[in-house]
Amino acid sequence: MKCSVITPIGPGHEKLYEECRRSIETAVNHSTGPFDDISIVPVDDSAGTMGRSAARNKGITIAGSKKFDWIFFLDSDDLMLPDAFELAGKYLRDYDAVWGSIVEVKPDSQDMTLRNPQVFMMDNFNDLLMFDPFHTLQMGHFVRTDVAEKNRFNEDINTGKDFDYYLRIWEHYRCIKIPAPLFINRRGLHSTGARSATGKEWTNAVEALMNRYREKHGIHPDQKTVLEKMKDNVRKYADYLESKRASGLKS
Repeated sequence: MKCSVITPIGPGHEKLYEECRRSIETAVNHSTGPFDDISIVPVDDSAGTMGRSAARNKGITIAGSKKFDWIFFLDSDDLMLPDAFELAGKYLRDYDAVWGSIVEVKPDSQDMTLRNPQVFMMDNFNDLLMFDPFHTLQMGHFVRTDVAEKNRFNEDINTGKDFDYYLRIWEHYRCIKIPAPLFINRRGLHSTGARSATGKEWTNAVEALMNRYREKHGIHPDQKTVLEKMKDNVRKYADYLESKRASGLKS
């Protein structure tokens, strides 16, 4: 199998991408997992004329034209974790897209922390609709190239395009969020430009989008149910960590 790592490089992110690229190379050197060929595909949008959606779509076109089986989307201000390809190998046969737990480095810090609270494990579309989107998914993920080709990013919206894409993928394909992280989200380093948006604008746009899907699927989260689901998810994650410790494997 072949995998391409697609990274849009927005305004002011040229130097950040150098670090991002090194993290991809480190992961490749550590283990290619199930992949026979891994290609790094930067998409230059340093002038800010395309926006991330168009840049990602350009990357999808490149991956499709070169017959890559899988894509990993990685933003230029983020870093790939060394065992990402190795971890994905356990799930690629049974799923069409694979996300990992959210790990982040906050501004003015070099310490990696798990986002808390978050949904650590998930493979059900209705569960995705139950939770606050801030606690579920981020961009760094594996997806089959043919699935990405059929579900390109919406270039007509400035914000919320990430969740617009996630929801379409999760609604119609076999998706999973695994407890192990695949990349590091470096907070506070977002690109600027005409197509960028504030955190508040993203929240408002994604919440409106989520509500449309919830109405469509008859999902009406109430605080008690969401809290119980979150507690159960945390218990399962604790069991996962304990099983890793018992087997002597890293989490």
